[in-house]
Amino acid sequence: MLAFLALVPAPGAAQTYSAEDVARAERACQQGKGEMCYALAVILGAGQGVPRDLPRAASVAQRGCQLGEARACKVQQQLARIQDTQQEQEVARAELKESLAPILEQCEQGVAGGCVAAAFYSTIGVDEKTGEARMNQYLDKACAQEPVLACKFSKELYGQIPPELQQKMDARHFVLRACEKACDAKGGLPARTTLAALFREGKFAPKDEARAFAVESKACEAGYVHVCANVGVAYTRGEVTPVDVPRAIRILTQACKGGGSLSCRTMGLIYAQGVGGTKDLEQALSWFQQGCQLEDKGSCAKAQELIRQLGGVPPAPAGEGGTKNPRLDSLQLKDSGPRQEDGGTKSPAPQRPERN
Repeated sequence: MLAFLALVPAPGAAQTYSAEDVARAERACQQGKGEMCYALAVILGAGQGVPRDLPRAASVAQRGCQLGEARACKVQQQLARIQDTQQEQEVARAELKESLAPILEQCEQGVAGGCVAAAFYSTIGVDEKTGEARMNQYLDKACAQEPVLACKFSKELYGQIPPELQQKMDARHFVLRACEKACDAKGGLPARTTLAALFREGKFAPKDEARAFAVESKACEAGYVHVCANVGVAYTRGEVTPVDVPRAIRILTQACKGGGSLSCRTMGLIYAQGVGGTKDLEQALSWFQQGCQLEDKGSCAKAQELIRQLGGVPPAPAGEGGTKNPRLDSLQLKDSGPRQEDGGTKSPAPQRPERN
């Protein structure tokens, strides 16, 4: 009896068992020892040293429960839930597989959405030719056709699949990979801002502000001025990169001159609040006015506020009111704030900054 009890798994144990152990436990279970039925069910259900066999584990747990072993009853319930989930997954895969043929045909015909869907199916075992290489093959084709759509559609597709398949880590990884490839394929501002958002959301990849900053920095350097305000603010806050106010000013100046309205407003706030010893209200007003001319309501509101502070008469606003922006409007640069500006096209090459 003591030898049999040694086979009963201890709570939280990670022990492995041999085929001989399984045979001994099975004989004891058949002889009416409920605790050994429980032990055998756990061993077979977890595959501890022997192949995992859920149907057999469920049968053994049922016998143990009938013999009055309460732990076996609990294992029986757990195994039933696992088997139900597996059945749901198989049904979902079968339903998705029915639609795979026309999707592959669309991909072959050059439809980017079809290639994205085919890539996704390869991550959840629908396509018989599964795996990372297959997924990347489809994604490369999609991104070569329509990189922005590839990134956007991957997120939409993920949200449409059955919940029992949605939790697979490789499926979540797929969305991140699609947007990375879209950026590599010069997918424009939408792909880059979406990728940065993925690192901030923490849903498809671990939260990583530094990687989000790196994505936006590359986009800003490539001439997408509508993300440069975030980059400039980062250099004044020193949270994901060392503080470098002169560099922030250079980046924001170029972006403002290139049409990035939030960069103009950020420059105004830097001079209005004296970030890095730069306080100059006349300079601040000039930058706010440039942002206002680019139809940034927040810049217009800041310009009017500063003119009143200086004792002047504010000009007529461009648009109604001012758009509040916590990260910029309280630019001690300690608050969180906007991740991107309006617009999605690559701006013309920034002009040489003029003296303000």
